[in-house]
Amino acid sequence: TDRILHWGKNPRHRSVYLLASDVKKEVLCSDHKPYCCVLSIPYREEVPSLKQLTENELREKVNTSASLDSVSAAKISVDVTALDFGVCTHYTQRTEHSVTITNEGECVAVISSSRTTGRSTDSGNTTSDISGGLWLRCLPLNFEILPGESKTVVVECHLNRLSLSWTNRWEPFAGQPEKQLKSMLIFSVENGAVSGIECTVKVKPSIFCNSLNNLLTLSNVPCAEAYRMGPSQAPQFATVSSATGGGGSASVAQGKAEELLLSSLPRIPKEIWYLCEAILKRAATEKDLFTTDTEWSDVASVMEYLDTHSEPIPNNVGTPFALAQCLIDLLKNLQEPVIPFGMYKAALTVAKSGGKVPLYFVHEQLPAPHCNLFVYLMGFLRRLLLPNFVRQNELEIASLAQIFSKILLIRPKDSSAPATGADPNGLPTALPELRALIQQEQLEAARFIQH
Repeated sequence: TDRILHWGKNPRHRSVYLLASDVKKEVLCSDHKPYCCVLSIPYREEVPSLKQLTENELREKVNTSASLDSVSAAKISVDVTALDFGVCTHYTQRTEHSVTITNEGECVAVISSSRTTGRSTDSGNTTSDISGGLWLRCLPLNFEILPGESKTVVVECHLNRLSLSWTNRWEPFAGQPEKQLKSMLIFSVENGAVSGIECTVKVKPSIFCNSLNNLLTLSNVPCAEAYRMGPSQAPQFATVSSATGGGGSASVAQGKAEELLLSSLPRIPKEIWYLCEAILKRAATEKDLFTTDTEWSDVASVMEYLDTHSEPIPNNVGTPFALAQCLIDLLKNLQEPVIPFGMYKAALTVAKSGGKVPLYFVHEQLPAPHCNLFVYLMGFLRRLLLPNFVRQNELEIASLAQIFSKILLIRPKDSSAPATGADPNGLPTALPELRALIQQEQLEAARFIQH
């Protein structure tokens, strides 16, 4: 059937509603059937009585002032001067506060909100806020308040991969169990004064939104405990005896040999191994395993367990779908993806070659930690595709490749894109080209995972 498209130029007046529709199926001369509909379209209508009432109110306000010169500039007051968001992690339910702003001036207050880097307390040392204030959000960003009226805005703490990009420099076994961040939320009034709120949050360490190197450094120690420990408490691959004499020398030599052997073995973060093993044990037969939405509380319980324990995930923690979502979230929020940003384009290039070229790329080009993790994840996905699982979960290679290509190969922000211009309506002209480029890259990334 043909279709009817509707669009409003003014964003404030796009409330067009479909009331009824019908297709004239009795028309047989074409496969395009006539389509008709009834729309509810808003329109402006001048109401003389309301117009007169508004004019009278404005005249009354002007008459109450001695002159226009005596009308003061917009002036606002904020009901709080500081906000404390407490202790948060990536998986903590989004913490928010309500702030009430009152216009105490005689004219409309046009307000814009922004954030400035405050101060960060790090083990007693005061330094600049390493987050750049990205953890702080205010909704709405821009707004107006009439004289004598108030407006409530929402200020929230939002910890994600971007706002936690500094965690790759926050290493475990440094005796820093938390980081305190401070940023100033500024409300600027057009032609008026500026008001600010000091916002503070304490960030707990987590394996989520962290770096792969930090996860490997944890070894067999839980994340929360590792960040409380000092450098002298960092685990070693093997304990070397300090005894003297012939027996001591043999123990030292044996210890060094064991340390060399263990350090040469492929290593992956224990938390990823726990998740994959739990999925194979509890969720391998579930349909739509990686695409089904689940309760965030179940996902958060798995995340908290991984941060505080160094043991396989028990059956009473999380649901099968929560385990899958947790694995996706952990891989997607690594500070450097499994395929590093700097190798994104090279990976897409070798995907076009096919054959064994992608395999050589993984083993020869990827850094060892990334190579080990990639190979392990591919083995995990192959196990999900075993016949005894596929008969129930109905997974396919193409669908898994599409899902995990968006997690393991993440497009860098500085990737080349078509130059953008603007058409007469102000819309970027390169949007279709950019969309086509991204779609092509996603196909090549999925092809890379399939190989």
